[in-house]
Amino acid sequence: MTAETVRRLESLGMDPCGEFGEYHTVVTDCPRFSSPLAVVIGESVRRGDCWALDMTVDESRSAGGVPAFLTQMALGPCARCPSDALRTLAQRHGSGAKIPLHRMRGTVLLLESDRSLLVDVDLLRANELIVHHCRELANALKQFQHAAPDVVVAVLSGHDTTTIVPGLRGLSDHATSIIVASVPDEREAARQAGADSFLLNSAPPADLLYEIRRALILRRSGRRLPWNW
Repeated sequence: MTAETVRRLESLGMDPCGEFGEYHTVVTDCPRFSSPLAVVIGESVRRGDCWALDMTVDESRSAGGVPAFLTQMALGPCARCPSDALRTLAQRHGSGAKIPLHRMRGTVLLLESDRSLLVDVDLLRANELIVHHCRELANALKQFQHAAPDVVVAVLSGHDTTTIVPGLRGLSDHATSIIVASVPDEREAARQAGADSFLLNSAPPADLLYEIRRALILRRSGRRLPWNW
């Protein structure tokens, strides 16, 4: 998995960690097997919302008389999948076919006093996130109670401080992640104030979207983002 591969997967709407079910594995050999399985790759087929690659075991090439079976290696929900799967979809449906994307829904409270390169509200909403955009940090705590967010993002400019973070933490439940974006010098202050994750406010919008997705995934199991620095 290279940095270029990660960027390509993200451009296709995939989670590089496979958190949305993009990757499934088929084990053909391991120490517990008496011999490797010889696998025959079949057709790419659609089952429900997923494209899958049918696979069978070639008994004639698999030692030990392994019974034939059918398994599926999902290439990803609704074409959140590698380029090979996208080519298969294009061949079957035409290059202009529109394929629905699987997205992670949630509510985000976005605090941004000054315009930042990191923030693209349209991108967040295009990914089916409910965004409450607050530009007055002084009103952030009131907005928090109204929004009941799953994730809080505080984008701080050079003249802002992290003093708002403890108040946000005090209102948050145990699974609400707080992402702070600021200048590098504020990183340690953000951690001590109670932030779960830190981004540079000059980072691209895709970085923020990725962190929000991670936070929503962890929230499902009652967890917050681990400190990333």
